[in-house]
Amino acid sequence: MADVSFMICAQSFAVKSFCILSAVLAAGLSSKVFAAESATPPSVPVQDRNQPQAAEFDPLEKSLRSLKSAAASQQWRKLLFYMRSWTLQHKSLVDDPRFFLSPEGKTNPESELSATIKAFTEGTPASRQEALCKFPARREWLEKVIERKFEDPQPENNSDVCRKLGIFKRTVNSQKMSLIFSSYYPGNPGSLFGHTLLKFTKFTDSGQKGNELLDFGLNHAAVPTTTFPLFYAPMGLAGMFAGYISFMPYYVKVQEYNDAESRDLWEYELNLQPDEVRLALLSVFDLSTHRIDYFYFDDNCSLIMLAFLDVARPSLHLVEKFNSWVVPGDTVRKVFNQHGLVSQVKFRPSNVRRYLHAEEKLGEAERAVFNRLMSSLKQGQLDVSPLNALSEIQKVNVVDTSLEYIDAVEQLAGTKEPEKWKNERVGLLKLRSQIPLTSPYRKVPTPAFEAPHEAFPPTRISLGSLTRFDNGRSPATGLLIGWRPALHTLDNPVAGMGADLGVSFFSLEGMVYRKKLYLREFTPLGIETIPVDRPHLSSKSWSFSFSYRQMCFAGCGQIAGQYEYGNAWRLFLESSRVALRAGVKTGHSAQSGLFAEPLVSGLINFPFSNDKRWVSRAAVSRHYGLLSRPVWNFDYSSNFVLRPADSFEMDLGTRYFNSEKQFFGRMNYYF
Repeated sequence: MADVSFMICAQSFAVKSFCILSAVLAAGLSSKVFAAESATPPSVPVQDRNQPQAAEFDPLEKSLRSLKSAAASQQWRKLLFYMRSWTLQHKSLVDDPRFFLSPEGKTNPESELSATIKAFTEGTPASRQEALCKFPARREWLEKVIERKFEDPQPENNSDVCRKLGIFKRTVNSQKMSLIFSSYYPGNPGSLFGHTLLKFTKFTDSGQKGNELLDFGLNHAAVPTTTFPLFYAPMGLAGMFAGYISFMPYYVKVQEYNDAESRDLWEYELNLQPDEVRLALLSVFDLSTHRIDYFYFDDNCSLIMLAFLDVARPSLHLVEKFNSWVVPGDTVRKVFNQHGLVSQVKFRPSNVRRYLHAEEKLGEAERAVFNRLMSSLKQGQLDVSPLNALSEIQKVNVVDTSLEYIDAVEQLAGTKEPEKWKNERVGLLKLRSQIPLTSPYRKVPTPAFEAPHEAFPPTRISLGSLTRFDNGRSPATGLLIGWRPALHTLDNPVAGMGADLGVSFFSLEGMVYRKKLYLREFTPLGIETIPVDRPHLSSKSWSFSFSYRQMCFAGCGQIAGQYEYGNAWRLFLESSRVALRAGVKTGHSAQSGLFAEPLVSGLINFPFSNDKRWVSRAAVSRHYGLLSRPVWNFDYSSNFVLRPADSFEMDLGTRYFNSEKQFFGRMNYYF
């Protein structure tokens, strides 16, 4: 029957690519994918000769049906990184044509499966071996499907890809995967939303877990051609940066995020089976050097990590949960909420958080000596003589805290040497080596409100009303309709992001008044930070926004960029803040044309809990316009935010702009 199948296939070039699959099926092999077509009963009753005879089995027709069934399977599409596009058609995320063996492979899974089988079974021994080495994940899946191994025609092939595959298989021995989230980092425009990567736990030959830092980290990142902010954002939004995955020891990423950027790491250990982890690893090799154009809002680091989880277990359908924009923190939330997928959550504090915890644990006498050491350190002449008044264990605590401080401030990572306090750090290390005591274990507690899986969804729609009261005019009320795709402002509850950072992208609000729709606000980008000073660590509060806004009820639209810089202080509770900043706003308004507006602003941000928050803002400014005289502006607003349920939020408040008074109420829904 196999010979017959090959003869049929040989008659036409159009069906030649189905030959191998036809022969395999005709030879009686079966699989889960092909079971519906190939299964036959154990015995067939003898038919009456007077009854019509069944049509003779057509192996080519059967192979065509089976090929379509296999190409339509979830696992095959996940191996090709297919996802549904805006046109509702399936298309691969991979933009590199070298990833596909068929010219139609990016959009046609059936054509790509046919081309893959042909590459594995036809051609010279060298070309077949090259294909088998290049796509080990496809090979493993197909061998499981047809329950037959593809023969290595040249097992000792020393081509570049076969050599790399051999090294990869010998080096990587993992049975566990974790999703890693690196916290929000305002210092880098590419990390305002946070960052996700995958960790593959390394096991020894005896089946034991090794050192966690020697595990493997899988990352996907853009290769930017510019870091200039005015170009970086639009180029990232338009997919003008190439994106590549990288596979490296996990300690490299720990050094980069934990130490060099002072970002906390959250690890979500996943309940995946060893064979699922193995297929995901082989898929990593499949993709390896192939390009996926990086889009800041969708084809980003998080979507690619979800795609690999879907390769491991296609029934998760994680990529399909995101039809538009993909926010890293939101992907963590959805993975965490996937029933039975996350087995454990771990927290790895940054170097700054480790230092602050060590300083907090100092006793009164220890803190006094530590402060004297820091004072002399900053003056350039480290004086360790105050340590003589302490016991040995107290000396250990003070010296260890001093070293944590230097490492945090210098952002030491890997083999990086201190630039400011190199000699002082060496002196402290020598002093520490002379104290014959082991440092006490200091477990840094997990932050109460900052776990990314506890955040609410980033996309928000809102409905509310705005009423204006002004001297000499009757009250006016408009209906507010708003939409914001991402992320979290300082007016929102603190769960999932903490109290010190707010980021808003493409915030949009309109008002219906007297049967007309008015644009009240459009903010493509708004960032605000209010960190407070910590012991021997200074922080600055700053904000930046670019927006169109109605400064009054209606008829006073203004396009402006605004920047403020100042300080923030803690107020009563740990997460409460008061900030004072100076800044400037420049832009264009209908009344004054081009304008510049120096300003001074204040802010009180008071989170009562992770679901209640009160915020008040005030600003005094001097408006200088080309078409108007200079005027003073006073702007004050206060609002109370309550989150009664996971997806709902109530926002009630008031605003005073010069002589105009406004009262508003909104109901926000997050999804």
